[in-house]
Amino acid sequence: MPRHILEPVDSETFRLIQFGCKTLEVRIGLGQVRRVKTGDKVAFRCHETDAFEVVRMARYRSFERMLASEDHNKIMPGLHKPAVFNHLKDRYTWLGEVLLGVYVLELRRADTSSM
Repeated sequence: MPRHILEPVDSETFRLIQFGCKTLEVRIGLGQVRRVKTGDKVAFRCHETDAFEVVRMARYRSFERMLASEDHNKIMPGLHKPAVFNHLKDRYTWLGEVLLGVYVLELRRADTSSM
């Protein structure tokens, strides 16, 4: 059973995570995100039956710093780095980015036999 239920993702994004094409989920530090730790199991609201293990958790001060360290293709497969940056900037306010921080969850499908 997942320890944390995160805010939902759209159906296309969920499928990319589910099939391992998108392994990095980027959030700002709202809600459950700040409590998640490496090794935790998480699920997304509206998809609570599918759990994912957090392989690694990282925190950055900005999207720029995050994209300098993380593989943008694992965040948004098929998009160039500037497009990923613009998408994140459009999705989150600069205030949220600065005040709450940028969190990266590296995910893999959880082993359902151990849940």
